Amino acid sequence: DDFVKSNHIIIPEIIEDNLASITYTLDGNLIQLNSTGLDTSTLDDGKHSLTINAVDKFGLTNLEVFSFTLDSKYPTLELQSKNNTIVSKRLDIQVSISDQNLPTSNYLSFLLPNGERIVDQKSYSFDVGDLEEGEYSIDISIQDMAKNNLLSKIMFEIDHSVVDPP
Repeated sequence: DDFVKSNHIIIPEIIEDNLASITYTLDGNLIQLNSTGLDTSTLDDGKHSLTINAVDKFGLTNLEVFSFTLDSKYPTLELQSKNNTIVSKRLDIQVSISDQNLPTSNYLSFLLPNGERIVDQKSYSFDVGDLEEGEYSIDISIQDMAKNNLLSKIMFEIDHSVVDPP
């Protein structure tokens, strides 16, 4: 099954020189499709199937079924670390995420100020001892299998004179 966002347009491509007729059924119901395709924004979230039945002028039939899962919901992110905090040696990053259709890998990413990317770790201790004092941010990105994407930031300040909590 393919996962699609709710703004996805499905445009079937029929390659047949001698096409006589074509019928489309969506979830068992006969539908009309024009050149603009199937607008999935009118469908409910969940599994769907589009069946295409093409008949050429010689009576030969070709039937194809395309199954897909519609996902209009964005992942949710709860930042469990403190935002806008002041640290000296390390910043502890902790997030909680939820989504019905998260992939098994490459769904969560932290882009650190030093250019390093941390993938699929909901908890991470970032060593900031080598960075200069000042204000920084960490970009957080979450993406589900339908490519619904959520972006967030953690803002923090480095001050080497403060003592980090244990």
